[in-house]
Amino acid sequence: AAALICALLPFLWSAWFRWPVRKVRIPVLLGNVLWLAALAATFSRTGLAVLGGELLLYLLLRKGEGWKMLIGVAIAAGVVAAGFGVHERFAVDASLVHRFEIWKAGLALFGANPWSGVGLGNSGNLAGAFLLPDGIACRTLVNSHLTLLAEFGLAAGFPWLLAQGYALLNGWRDPAAGASLAGLSVSAFTGSVIDWPLLFDFRGFGGLTVLNFALSWGLLLLF
Repeated sequence: AAALICALLPFLWSAWFRWPVRKVRIPVLLGNVLWLAALAATFSRTGLAVLGGELLLYLLLRKGEGWKMLIGVAIAAGVVAAGFGVHERFAVDASLVHRFEIWKAGLALFGANPWSGVGLGNSGNLAGAFLLPDGIACRTLVNSHLTLLAEFGLAAGFPWLLAQGYALLNGWRDPAAGASLAGLSVSAFTGSVIDWPLLFDFRGFGGLTVLNFALSWGLLLLF
């Protein structure tokens, strides 16, 4: 949810600058506030960090134009996050420390099976069974890019990363799309934003509701 919210916000900023009329800007302003509140409600540390990065990138791609509005978004995000108490989550905890161990295990899995991968949905179980210390269990590698590489190998992982690299290098052509894509790519690096085993569970929807399953696919298609 945090990744999707962060991916949509730059397009609201773009609408603010593109249509400088009250009948557009008032709904855009309300949309910003509502999306920031929704982002804070996820209590996602990565989401807030990605939002900050997107604001800086968007400002850079616009060559500093409209900085007052973007600073206003940053201040609003800080106030809303503080109101929800999200700042209390910015601490080194087991979730953060274990993530590095899981990534190391994922790289080892990929190194052992670089071409074919270990199969859809198997990376977390294999990492937990053979490569991770006791007490650390995972279903995926908490990194969508690494999970794809480990489970499908270079045949799928290389085109995936190549396409992203090409798109990111051309992100200056559209500040909103560039910031949105960069945010999604970082979110997918730090968590299971694109949850491959869940996405291809068309029978049980990965244990989610139909709406959540549809939103998961919508996030992938937006990416």
